[in-house]
Amino acid sequence: MKTDRFLTIPELLIQKINVLYPNLSETDQNRILIEAVLGANQRLVKIYSETTDIHAADLRFKLAGLLEKPSLDDMSLEDAKNARFSNGEISPVDEYFHWLNKTTEVLKCLNDGFITKEDAALRENLLDTLNFRENDLILCLGLYEKNNTAPAMERWRFVRYKLQKLREMRTSIKFLTHREEETRTTRSEYDTAVPYYQYFKKLSQAEFGQDLSKEAKERYGIRIGHENDQDLSEDYDHYADIVDALLDRLTSVKEEQK
Repeated sequence: MKTDRFLTIPELLIQKINVLYPNLSETDQNRILIEAVLGANQRLVKIYSETTDIHAADLRFKLAGLLEKPSLDDMSLEDAKNARFSNGEISPVDEYFHWLNKTTEVLKCLNDGFITKEDAALRENLLDTLNFRENDLILCLGLYEKNNTAPAMERWRFVRYKLQKLREMRTSIKFLTHREEETRTTRSEYDTAVPYYQYFKKLSQAEFGQDLSKEAKERYGIRIGHENDQDLSEDYDHYADIVDALLDRLTSVKEEQK
């Protein structure tokens, strides 16, 4: 697994701009970055030529789509072979179910009495992946919010739900498993983890977006809800965070040029 992907918001966006439009000069990369973040929806962004010019809203939608797209770098070779592919790629929905399967595997393997080196590595690899992807998905929310079109907000709701479940999986793994290898676990720890294992197992067998009711979660003893996270509310302004990050970058560049 790659461990060098914690990039700033502008760095992430430039990375995706280069995927869409290779061989741009650094000047053009920075110009397109600024227009992608600050441009009004109908602003025409110059790329290579008139035939490749694109409205800022469409550019943001494309960038968000790339950020939603899972990376096979986050999967082992065996995982990749077992994943469901569409046009040679794993879809954002399939990535969600992959996380659920890995979460139940971690909860099971790290509460079966003894944590091996392989178990500990499985845990840390999944946590790394969830942390990396959280950054990508949060950035998606801001880009979709800036567009504020029906297609963009449909994707916003999809990403918000996926991000909520990502956090539930991560919280469960952190608090219900040990990070130390060659460690014994207790029957009490096993009993505590069982309801969460069953919860994520049920989610993995349901359609994307189908969740247990609040009452059902209470019956299971599930206490990891992230639906009320401040930055997952409809009022939270993720786009403002993108603008702040861009302004910080521009200020830093200006200071370096003095």
